[in-house]
Amino acid sequence: MKKKVATGLAFGRTAKPELAAQAVERAIEKSGIKSPTAVLLFLSAEFASDPESSIKAAAKAASCTQIIGCSATGIFTEEDWILDSPAAAAMIFDDTISLNVKKNKTHSELLMTLAAPSAMNSTWLSKPGLRFGGISGDAIGQGPFSVWENGKGATQGYCDIAFQNTKTAVAASHGLKRLSDPQKISKTDGYDLVQIDNMLAVNHLETAWQLLNKQTHDIPLHQIVAIYASNQTALLQNQYNVASIIACEET
Repeated sequence: MKKKVATGLAFGRTAKPELAAQAVERAIEKSGIKSPTAVLLFLSAEFASDPESSIKAAAKAASCTQIIGCSATGIFTEEDWILDSPAAAAMIFDDTISLNVKKNKTHSELLMTLAAPSAMNSTWLSKPGLRFGGISGDAIGQGPFSVWENGKGATQGYCDIAFQNTKTAVAASHGLKRLSDPQKISKTDGYDLVQIDNMLAVNHLETAWQLLNKQTHDIPLHQIVAIYASNQTALLQNQYNVASIIACEET
């Protein structure tokens, strides 16, 4: 059965337009959608200074001009994520769903919004529409960024997109769910966490995951972070730092 929506992810050593095309092609292969009507395209920060060739490559692979997206510090789909390599993620839509870049909005309209940090101002935010989405940039809203719509750069620094022929709703995460009680870090090696409570960190994580979820499939690292603090009291008071888990392996 053909899907209405599908995603694709591609990464490599350098930021080449081929990655954008590969992400679209993989989404097409998964879905059976031969002629997408729109593509959400997200590129890693390495593409931010010159995304045009990659946008064109995605448009050619999808045979459509409705390419919408932005650059970001982390790229992910429901299957995986990439934090430390040039990457592209694409979500394609078939002809039953349309993505319209909105210029004239109504107050009740739900809009997916992508914006550069420099575009944030009270004049724009006070315009009609119920917005959700993200800011293109690094963790503190700075860094390299780029936003595009209709297959080219958004000169105003943001875009508002309405999903047509769909039922839409926005849900918010209420925070982190802990896999285990606080444990003492026993050994590290540079940025690698080696042991927790005198147990291999990878084994500790696997045990905690299985106990909580009663599951034995691969741990979804793109949904898990490590939280750490100088002492247990700080952790229990939610005064902690957060670190992404890039890889997980035996040492």
